[in-house]
Amino acid sequence: MRTIILLLAICLTTFSSCNNASTFQDIEVKQPHEGELSQEFENSKSPDTTMASPQQPVSEEDRLGSEGWKTSDLSNGAMPDCYNYRPRYGELNNKLVVTVGGGTAVVIKMMSISSNRCIRYVFINSGSTYAIKNLPEDQYYLKIAYGKKWISKAEDGKCLGKFMSNALYEKGEDILDFNRQKVATGYNIPSFSLELDVISNSSVDSFNSSGITEDDFNN
Repeated sequence: MRTIILLLAICLTTFSSCNNASTFQDIEVKQPHEGELSQEFENSKSPDTTMASPQQPVSEEDRLGSEGWKTSDLSNGAMPDCYNYRPRYGELNNKLVVTVGGGTAVVIKMMSISSNRCIRYVFINSGSTYAIKNLPEDQYYLKIAYGKKWISKAEDGKCLGKFMSNALYEKGEDILDFNRQKVATGYNIPSFSLELDVISNSSVDSFNSSGITEDDFNN
């Protein structure tokens, strides 16, 4: 108790000196009645400055998941069930052979020139080769998505897809003509091969292409 009273007197002395109201001798230090000192300390407690821990930032994967995007572990040639396009096949033994480098996975949409509809929609893993076979006779252009970790979601009855990281989208400018070519002895069945890769966010391919947006790819 003695120590507490002494500290209180020192505090009063400092206050008085700062305001030049009186000297230390002019101050009457009264012995607090029972219960007053504890009440004084209760009133002088510092306010609670405990702060809530900062909210952890939401990862890009969690954010996309909350928007309905789902990851898919796909094998070559496969696509999620929600892709409600209708694959079309022809009678000819033709093919488009696609070789993908180790820098990216690839999704290819084969678009018919005559109908502007997608007739094949395939996923190809990085570092692999896949043949798209038995295409109907027609001329085609390609829409190609490059990247890693393919995700998709259904929206307004349509399946949308994109790569979650390192995404790049292109539209091929070359026309792939899969119509039979007449020759003197009959006809030839055309087939094509394509090599695709991405190095430092730039595509490396064996045909001419131009960049498009994610929305353009999904349309």
